[in-house]
Amino acid sequence: MSEGILIFAHNNSEIDYAELAYISARYVKKNLNKPVSLITDSGSREWMYKKYPDSVEVFDQIILTDNVSLSLYQKKRYYDGALSHKLLTFNNLLRSKSYELTPYDKTLVIDCDLLIVNDRLKYIWESNEDFMISKQHHSISSEFDDSEFRRISDYSVDFVWATAFYFVKNEKNNTFFELCKHIVENYDFYRFVYRIDNPLMRNDYVFSIALHILNGFSNEIQPVKLPADIIYSLDREDLYKVHDSKTFVFLTNKKNYLGEYILAKTHNQNVHIMNKYAFGRNADRLLEVIL
Repeated sequence: MSEGILIFAHNNSEIDYAELAYISARYVKKNLNKPVSLITDSGSREWMYKKYPDSVEVFDQIILTDNVSLSLYQKKRYYDGALSHKLLTFNNLLRSKSYELTPYDKTLVIDCDLLIVNDRLKYIWESNEDFMISKQHHSISSEFDDSEFRRISDYSVDFVWATAFYFVKNEKNNTFFELCKHIVENYDFYRFVYRIDNPLMRNDYVFSIALHILNGFSNEIQPVKLPADIIYSLDREDLYKVHDSKTFVFLTNKKNYLGEYILAKTHNQNVHIMNKYAFGRNADRLLEVIL
């Protein structure tokens, strides 16, 4: 059976998601030694080709999705640290089509702003499980209140992270992704039923709702956890320095002191860097230490 990693990336007016995906793919290939395919649009692809001509070699396949419904485009507030943000177009809802878009029988889907710096996720390929996703990731900050990532609302169901998940092509998982697409198409209804206050439709919410429904409307049945923990750095934090391909230094928010930060370091831990501006600022260095 074919095995590989899938990454989604669609540029907007300021964020070069394709560049993030290219860097993420470099880290995947070094540490997991698996083929990586990219889901993108023709504009993002051409921009990437100009900047990184070798992207045609880095990616196993580049799959275009140009005919995206306008209903899947949203406006999102992009933070660059605690004191700066912009409202930009956001296209990140094709994740529910992973099943039909993947060229692999066994697929690990990851966010383009996730850096895989160790080989712990390699154990998914040896597992007998056909679906894995994690409820719990870990904040790089010791002072961050992570309650917003425990449930999709105060009165609703458990939160799962669509940042990284694994699935095998079979009837059960086809049903799951069909349900995810249905939820995306009817999100206003599900947002009302699940009492979600945040107007931004997130893949995390969609996946959390779908799992809850398929589990018989129960939180008691836990999804199988990915065999590797992921550390996340919020968009209100900053990637300060890249020491090497496994060691990063961040500026994390100081509790109750807006715009003041504390240094935090990760080593040999997979890191989800939510501050896309910070990721981009460090693009050259991230590639320098991995190549």
